[in-house]
Amino acid sequence: MKKLFFVAAALFAAVSFSACSEEDESSGNVPTEMRYVKTITMDHDVINIEYDDQHRIIKFGNNDLVYDGNTVLISQSKRIQLNNAGYVTATESYDGSSQAYRTDATYEYDAEGQLIASNYNSIVELGYRYRWENRNRYTSWSTDSEDYGYVYKNTYTTLKTPPCNLDFSNPNNWTEAYGLPLGKQCSNLIEIAETSSKNSDYMEGYRYAYEFDQEGYISKIIETWYANGNEDEVTTYEISYY
Repeated sequence: MKKLFFVAAALFAAVSFSACSEEDESSGNVPTEMRYVKTITMDHDVINIEYDDQHRIIKFGNNDLVYDGNTVLISQSKRIQLNNAGYVTATESYDGSSQAYRTDATYEYDAEGQLIASNYNSIVELGYRYRWENRNRYTSWSTDSEDYGYVYKNTYTTLKTPPCNLDFSNPNNWTEAYGLPLGKQCSNLIEIAETSSKNSDYMEGYRYAYEFDQEGYISKIIETWYANGNEDEVTTYEISYY
């Protein structure tokens, strides 16, 4: 169930926190300078990230990113379209039979640059709509008739999201488009993002525990996937910065 749900709801995660407290936040220790991620280490894999002199990602793991205006070519087989704010509007794959690019996903934003819709075409046609409140993304719903039986709900901590070029406020966001931004980050770190069924007692989601370095930036994310009737699965991400 986990692998199928991850494809259908790639933008949802759940977070708990342990290494920083409300007292830390109120004492003025929240960092303000933007940091750029150098490596993300998980289990037996490492994602190395490189940038050009404009701080644009030019290498994300094994993928090279080449910029041509608002189009970003990814290793000759995939490309990404950006809007003038630098946010991803579409991901595309090259179709050898038609010798043209086909759209895998599209993204829509409001006037403030907040993600309000995502539509996926590569595996199954799925669309999601998002509601924002206090600069955080809360409940969402699917436009797919077969998915109406699920309810998605996010809960946020009081901790402010440290400034970073990758969106760790919603941890799955940075995997969506080779680290390129899907709109503005949420103001706070997620505590819980859970999926439940309207027609049964089934429930699943993610929890995250964060650790921070001495400057207040996230140094480790401990991701726990859970579902009733299944054993929890834990993945740890260690983050370093330039």
